[in-house]
Amino acid sequence: MTAKTSPNVDELIETLVKEASIFESYFDLLEEQKGMIVANDIEGLNAVTEKQREKLTESKILDRRRKSLVEELTARNNIKGDVNVSRLLEMISIQDGSRLESLRKEITEINERIETARDQNKFLLDKSRQIVIDTIRLINRAGISSVDGAAYSPAKTAQNTIANQNQMSLTLDRRV
Repeated sequence: MTAKTSPNVDELIETLVKEASIFESYFDLLEEQKGMIVANDIEGLNAVTEKQREKLTESKILDRRRKSLVEELTARNNIKGDVNVSRLLEMISIQDGSRLESLRKEITEINERIETARDQNKFLLDKSRQIVIDTIRLINRAGISSVDGAAYSPAKTAQNTIANQNQMSLTLDRRV
């Protein structure tokens, strides 16, 4: 038994189309982020990260709207329990059902691409961090000179760090 198209179904479909578009944009930003990581472009990376935050905010708003629409459809059709795509398809017209099914597949595919891109970016960032750590260790072992010509000493650096922390503590104490 299928129902006629309702405004809620049309709005749900519109919301899903918008979500798919945002997910696609987010994926594009992940690809852009990968380029920034490889190029070691910190400013570009920060800009892309901010754009990603904006897309996530938009996505959360649409997610809340989609959930609200599903709840309304569930209440209107007296459906008990969780509503999955199969149960939702039973409530709507065949045409709307095929549109929803197509959108579900599209969103699933985009999410899979997003997961892959995230994993790749995480791998690149982890490798970058490891290179920085290894470089610092090499500098420490080699006893590289500092800018002022004095020999680099991890012990002296640690003492300076402690002194700086103590000075910061004193400064903070004065503010209180």
